[in-house]
Amino acid sequence: MYSEWVSLSSQISADSCAAQSCSVLNKFPASAGREVTVSVVRQLASNLGITQNAEPSHLVRDEEVNWCMDVICFGLSLPLQEHETIKDCVNVYCEWLTALHPQPRISVPKPICEDANMYCRKIVSHFHNLFVPRQGESADTINRQAVLCHRVLRTLQQTAQISQTMDRKTWEALLLFLLAINEVLLAPPTVKDDVGDQLCERVLSVLFEVWLLACVRCFPSPSLWKTLQESCAMWRHRMALIDQWNRVNLALTARLLEFTYGPAFPELKISDEDAQLIPADMTNDCVAQTWYRLLRTIGNPTALCSPHIISKSSHFMQWALTHDKGAETYQHPCLQALPQIFLKAIKGISNQVDAFLGLSKASLIGITGARLSTTQAPLTPTSGPPSSNSLTSLPSLGFEHRPPLAVARPQCNSILHLFGEWLFEAAHIGGDAWVLNTKKQANEASKRPSSMIMENRKGSISLSQPNSLNDPNSLPPSLTIDKYESGRAEAIGTLCKIFCAKKTGEEILPVYLARFYMALQQCLKITEAKECDETLASILLNSSDLFRLDLNGVQVLLPGFISALEIVLPDKDLKIKTQAMHFNKTELRRASINILLSILTLPLHFQTLPIRDLTNESTERIITFIQLKPRLINILMNALQVETDAQNTHMLLGGLLLTVQDAVTFEETELVSTDHLHAASPAPGDTNLLSSACSERSASIASAGNSSLGGHSTATIGGATGNTFAAGAGSSAAAGGGYVGRDNLSQHDFPSLTISDDFPMELLQEFESASVYDNAHALFVRATYLVCHRLISSWKTDLNVSLAALELLSGLARLHIRDSGEILQLRL
Repeated sequence: MYSEWVSLSSQISADSCAAQSCSVLNKFPASAGREVTVSVVRQLASNLGITQNAEPSHLVRDEEVNWCMDVICFGLSLPLQEHETIKDCVNVYCEWLTALHPQPRISVPKPICEDANMYCRKIVSHFHNLFVPRQGESADTINRQAVLCHRVLRTLQQTAQISQTMDRKTWEALLLFLLAINEVLLAPPTVKDDVGDQLCERVLSVLFEVWLLACVRCFPSPSLWKTLQESCAMWRHRMALIDQWNRVNLALTARLLEFTYGPAFPELKISDEDAQLIPADMTNDCVAQTWYRLLRTIGNPTALCSPHIISKSSHFMQWALTHDKGAETYQHPCLQALPQIFLKAIKGISNQVDAFLGLSKASLIGITGARLSTTQAPLTPTSGPPSSNSLTSLPSLGFEHRPPLAVARPQCNSILHLFGEWLFEAAHIGGDAWVLNTKKQANEASKRPSSMIMENRKGSISLSQPNSLNDPNSLPPSLTIDKYESGRAEAIGTLCKIFCAKKTGEEILPVYLARFYMALQQCLKITEAKECDETLASILLNSSDLFRLDLNGVQVLLPGFISALEIVLPDKDLKIKTQAMHFNKTELRRASINILLSILTLPLHFQTLPIRDLTNESTERIITFIQLKPRLINILMNALQVETDAQNTHMLLGGLLLTVQDAVTFEETELVSTDHLHAASPAPGDTNLLSSACSERSASIASAGNSSLGGHSTATIGGATGNTFAAGAGSSAAAGGGYVGRDNLSQHDFPSLTISDDFPMELLQEFESASVYDNAHALFVRATYLVCHRLISSWKTDLNVSLAALELLSGLARLHIRDSGEILQLRL
């Protein structure tokens, strides 16, 4: 965005060095400079009106003022043991800065009042000496330094707010100064309780707040914006940077929504303090420009998952070279916070997405700092006591009551243009594609000319590559890629919310659909332990309507989602990957049930159509829709047996009735077409309308089976035993016929199904087990048995559930299901 503009980082470094050496007193011994400073500054401070009435300054010429400023500049760099002298220097300069106020103080020298901008630029540059960390100071002296720094920051912020005379040069000098002090305090690795750690949040808040003021009074140049972006990239190991970034972005987003979508659009609720960050006189165009530029300030958040990138600075290199035992830059203890920083950054993006969708929450948890954390809606833990960690460190896995989407919300493409790149990359963190890409980058880096790295252990300079780049496995245990799963879960959950916000008739770009499906395919992979992790829970909680929106090609996700539902719904006790996960178990099951209900009818609708595997193009086995039907019904039946929530039970009962009704309707439809076939060529004996054997569809299944297995010779299944096996589910009964199990198929004269000699036994067993639910009659009996059993054993104490179950039985009784007159052997 600013590639053609020059960065001012070198100017910041030069100004910092000049401020520390500009005083002529640096040419004399330290004791002499101290004595001069103490005498001069004490006299200047006595006229400020702090201990006595203020008096007009005796400095009437520019030379006198410049000489005194030279002394004060030296005084600000004194050791912290000279606290009183440094304090007097700060008091004098803070008083003199009022020259930019509408009413300057009486103690301000006349030359400064006459040329306030020039002198105040010099004062601001001298203040840099106060913020430079002193080495080896005690905690008490560091606290005193922090107090004086707070005083200066408060004065500068007040001056920027009320001054009407600051020119462009002064604004740029002020912004460069704020960037410089943030650089000197925040760029080094975090050390607990040092001056940088104590001032971190304050210096960042002042930087962003004054920057917003500058956008109204004197919009920063592209070079300044580029410098801000480069500087923030060096501070990303600081949690406070992401806190302030989120805070300002949300405040700007709230203003942006007001004039973009009008007063009818749901309001983004933020605290009054944050709302005051945006100047009231900021124009709409200025809000839009500032919002987009600040949004891109920290760069791609996924860089936070690469410690070797975050630690790629001279400060971390200096720490590594001076470490006693020798260490790599990425091994600094402060980088252990990167997973939480990454999560906060993704949560900030997620909350902005919610705002554009009209899903504004009453509280933005973990985004704008601890002061809002008291308003968070509590999350119900699945099991175990609540974590000792703050809930702000957890992904937002779901809430009981979500507001409806805004009618006037932007299109999905527009939101993805803004946030899609970051969210897609974050969703792939730790996936197969990410691992392959990381290895590829490491191999390419190893082939490039080696960088020169000094090895402190050997006391020599050698040519080598950073180990963290060549070997991702060399990272400390606290920085392995699985530690970033919370942020990944937040990212994929946000993508699900975006795509589930699609409007009727809205078109989403194919490239976004493809990337979304690939991300979901990666995140839905089930481990051997068959546990529910944060990513899986986030997908299910935010994808309730995914299959109801008619997204192009969304059916390719069916196998992955069904595997996920098999983890969550059938078992009463959900297996959780880690006890640190906090979410509402009932809400997770409800979202899963919604997904289940939206896909129950797909197998009978698409039947033998194959489902493409996005991750393995050369798969030898083709999965069809009809093959998924037994799994769906098993999930439904098992979920109904273990469900304890009344609302969820109501939904499952509705799904059960829908399944039976769908099977009946399917058989009635098949009956019409089969009657025509029988009229042309009547079959001997009783007729059973198994769709996969009697209709043309059976031929296509057999053909698909042969082509997928690659065989040419054929054999008849069940020929030796007298049983004829009809491949595929969704079969229906003939006129007067019911649905029968595999053991009963020999009593009918069906066309034999021919497949290859090397027909896999596991596939045969799958088809055999599928036959339990192969027709409406079998489903009817199974559903009736299950509901009656649950009514007697569990539901009789719950009036609402009992009424819903009786209503289901009433609905089943009204169905006309053809009976074959045969005894059904159900494997219950």
